Amino acid sequence: MRIFNANAKLSSALTSHKRKCETALVAFWCAVFPAFSAFLPTFDGQDPLYKSISYSAWREDKMALVYFYGFLFVAGFILTLTMCLDVGQYTKSMRYILVGMSVLSTAILTAGLSVPWLEVDGELAAKYDYLRSVHNTVSAVGFVMFFVTEVLLFLTTFGRNSRQGLISLGVISFVLITSIFMVMETNLKGIVEKSYPISSVAQSYVFCSIGFSMTIQYFLMSLMPNEKFKATQVMQ
Repeated sequence: MRIFNANAKLSSALTSHKRKCETALVAFWCAVFPAFSAFLPTFDGQDPLYKSISYSAWREDKMALVYFYGFLFVAGFILTLTMCLDVGQYTKSMRYILVGMSVLSTAILTAGLSVPWLEVDGELAAKYDYLRSVHNTVSAVGFVMFFVTEVLLFLTTFGRNSRQGLISLGVISFVLITSIFMVMETNLKGIVEKSYPISSVAQSYVFCSIGFSMTIQYFLMSLMPNEKFKATQVMQ
């Protein structure tokens, strides 16, 4: 299966409004989304270090805010991915695969978040313990799939431009290592209730780092040519 298409053309939005699209992209991932990420867990309620985003949704009655936060992330991720695929001259089949993975990730993450994350005493305690376990597992699968989608995109850049591939590998390694560090450190120092596996501080960092690294990838796609296409043109 081919990954890139030398005859692929930019979408009408990028052709006519490229500068505006790029400005909006940088503003969203570098200012708007990080600001909302900082606001959500600190808005009223318990210290963000000692709770997860699911805690805020289900136990602090912030479900509407959390759904909106998830919508912002998903919309930003898919739009940035689409821009990367567009300017990177990917084939339709690769676009379907990567965007399809994003949509599936969204469905799984939304399903996981929608499962109650509540603690109940008495006869229903065992039931809600199980529901919290399902919530944690399904949400984690959906979230990890977003990262897998990003990794797949970044790895394909080795077939486009060797220097871009090396930079992409470095960026995704940085995101992975710092995310693991954040999760481990905040869990060890912050989590009191072990029924949820990750602090909202770590969750916000990971969401923001994924979006920021995708922004970097877009500009790498824009600035670095496809070496194979260039070599073919020289031969012709």
